[in-house]
Amino acid sequence: MIRSIVEIISFSKIEVADKKLSYRDLRNPSYKKKAMNTNKIFMGWLYKQDGEIFIEEIRKVTKGKTRIKYEEMKKFIDPKKVEKIKKSKRAYEKYEIVGNKIIKTPQGTIVFTGSSGKKSREFLFPNTISNIHKIDKKLFDTFKEAYGIGTINENEDWERLWSEKFEKGKKIPVFFQKEEDNIKHFGLSMLYKLLYEHSIKELVDNFQKKEDKFDLAETIFGVESKLKGRVIFSHLQAIEVKEFKKVNLVLATPKPTFYPSYLVQCEENGRVKKGKDYITYDIKDAIIRGFKLYPLKNRFKTFTDICNQNPKVCTKFIPLNKGSKFRGKIVFHNLKPEELGALLSALTFFNKSGYYHKLGMAKPYGFGSVKIKVDFENKEKYIHDFINLINKELKIDLLNSPRIKKLFEFSKIKDAKEFDYMQLKDFVNAKKNKEVLKGAIKEHIDYSCKIAPNEKKRRR
Repeated sequence: MIRSIVEIISFSKIEVADKKLSYRDLRNPSYKKKAMNTNKIFMGWLYKQDGEIFIEEIRKVTKGKTRIKYEEMKKFIDPKKVEKIKKSKRAYEKYEIVGNKIIKTPQGTIVFTGSSGKKSREFLFPNTISNIHKIDKKLFDTFKEAYGIGTINENEDWERLWSEKFEKGKKIPVFFQKEEDNIKHFGLSMLYKLLYEHSIKELVDNFQKKEDKFDLAETIFGVESKLKGRVIFSHLQAIEVKEFKKVNLVLATPKPTFYPSYLVQCEENGRVKKGKDYITYDIKDAIIRGFKLYPLKNRFKTFTDICNQNPKVCTKFIPLNKGSKFRGKIVFHNLKPEELGALLSALTFFNKSGYYHKLGMAKPYGFGSVKIKVDFENKEKYIHDFINLINKELKIDLLNSPRIKKLFEFSKIKDAKEFDYMQLKDFVNAKKNKEVLKGAIKEHIDYSCKIAPNEKKRRR
């Protein structure tokens, strides 16, 4: 928590994992171009053997030889069951109808996939194998993330149908695309989630200055396997604890795939500028918005209806009530005055009152506001040393810079309904109405308008 504030106030680098995000958006022209061309899509079998992961390549998807109509399917499956399969939406439901059996025909294996509308046929995987591809960890991790494998949002088909089979070494039907005989990405259905062209790290590194030297936050807190930190936080011992009532909330992880908020957009009055389209991770010059902060609220909000309908996605916990107090120590070694000033500035918001940190679970709902008091002599001197260093090095007025003003704004408790926790339908409607997260720096917005896709040209 404190390191992230030091990174913000010292203009240190944004550090993110080097991974590409995946998406499935049937309205997105980019997705249509890359995913809905059957000439690019192959079918195969995914399996695990001796700790390694492989895909057996069969052939490209076609409209004829790799499909089987429901009427023809009645030769191999009880007609009454076929009628039930036609009405089912999920792959696991269809397999449950046939007793979770693999149905083979002389031409190949029948493979059921999910459907969102009317469907007249299922897939038929031919018996031939043309190639075997070894799948590296990075590609498989991307697949796992796309399907939420190992999380509370795990794909139902994987959880209820394929997970156990895969762990036992059995073959799972998949669809994939190749590039120079190397698999680029794969999924459990023909229209599976695709990778964006650029990772978050690529976009971050493309925008921020690349320097070999350590930034201020790294010199204070260290870099894994490269530089030891010089600050240690002790555990905080409870002095006074006041319990709040038990709360049941959806605590899902924020998704950076929601690009209307995570990327700077060409915006005007909270919407994408007329004639422009959303900027996504397919655009190499896209700008990451910056550090993520949760606004403080003077109230909390719960969605008990969701938890009653789907208890699996909710977490029960007892938060601490206001007035709870803890005490601990921060041990530091060989910090320069400016570095100590950076640490004190982050802890105390430059020794200003009325500002709070956010700690623990349920921050988007209004929980987790924390006030830190520091018992240390000459705080003002060290904070002043740090401010002078930043002002001199960056030639700015730190406390009046847009970045610090925004930090203060998000660290003061207020009643802001515009920051209420969004539900699933809100995300869908936001995209439909081309809404964006407001508040980006004007220079970044102007730059984004230069790189934003032109909607009119694209439609032509």
